[in-house]
Amino acid sequence: RLKVIDAKIKVLLVDQSPRWEFRYLQAMLLRDRRVELKCYLVEGDKGISRVPDSPYLPEFPARRDELFKYDLVILGDLDPKVLNAQHQDNLNKLVSDFGGGLLVVAGKRFMPAQYRRSAIDKLLPVEFDPPTLESTQDPVADKPVRLQLTAAGRASAMLRFSDKDEE
Repeated sequence: RLKVIDAKIKVLLVDQSPRWEFRYLQAMLLRDRRVELKCYLVEGDKGISRVPDSPYLPEFPARRDELFKYDLVILGDLDPKVLNAQHQDNLNKLVSDFGGGLLVVAGKRFMPAQYRRSAIDKLLPVEFDPPTLESTQDPVADKPVRLQLTAAGRASAMLRFSDKDEE
């Protein structure tokens, strides 16, 4: 079923710090007249949320009804300690049961590696390899990550850059 709405899309943008990706997404979404944006920045000044017409929230929506107002949640490189079990369960229900969207923007510090075996692990667009001794010693990603397409990804026309399989 398809539901057509004539309203602004409500987006929640959440990140640990104002890194480049956060600033880009925030600027882009604030300019879009079809989007109503709210932001939560963990390491940001809490006073900025008290400025009139500020897009910033003082904290991550704690109650389910507060979170379920959003059509899309964008999680940046967020420390999983910020999202307690109830927050993660609410995100899981928003996406799994109520058709909300979750977009994750990977980072060097936390996302996605630190979300392994969390309540939102199965919502993430990655499959984790079993942990190795090497991967448990240093949680901060300082080495390049080698990406590999799944079988579904190889078959997807959207992900093909060439008509030749070897390319």
